[in-house]
Amino acid sequence: MVYQGVIELGKQGDKLWIIWLVAAMFGSALTLASFMKLIHAVFLGSPADSDRSKTKEVSAWMWLPMLVLAAFCVVFGIFAYAFPLKKLILPAVPGVSFVGFWSPGLATILLIVGVVIGVVIYLVGNIKGEREDISFVGGEVIQPEMRVSGVDFYRTVEDFRCFKTFYRGAERKLFDIYDLSRAILLHRSQEKSSESKRSLGARNKR
Repeated sequence: MVYQGVIELGKQGDKLWIIWLVAAMFGSALTLASFMKLIHAVFLGSPADSDRSKTKEVSAWMWLPMLVLAAFCVVFGIFAYAFPLKKLILPAVPGVSFVGFWSPGLATILLIVGVVIGVVIYLVGNIKGEREDISFVGGEVIQPEMRVSGVDFYRTVEDFRCFKTFYRGAERKLFDIYDLSRAILLHRSQEKSSESKRSLGARNKR
């Protein structure tokens, strides 16, 4: 949708559309890097040495918001025209014209078929039971000095000259709204406290 919107801007004669296209491509690259970090940290690395005996499943207050968001994704995807487009989008932009079409029924069937195939593969793979082994890459056991954490996997982005200043400022919490607002409120409270002390001292002198 982002790329389609940017290309449509270019067709309409927008002179800055190439800048938005480059920004969208850069955002996609960073998104890919974040998923590479996640996949590497979860599936491609050796387990951490920390004690995992106290690890437990989160409470319902943690997974309930994710369940609600997932339900919205399903409803907005399957019933896209019945509810979000018809009730929210089309009334706001009555002159819109569709450049394509969406078939939620076919997509839902394909998703269900994919889930069923995945469950069958999982069950067939577990017929002989599970086997636990140490992590290895290319047949070689990963040594501790060869272990790369998920954080360091794409840390080179921080070394880019155009982003280094922003990352250093973020490390000092210069962009943290909580810390900034707390500092402002603390400064204001200190000023009011000083003013009240000065006024109280002036009254005592009188």
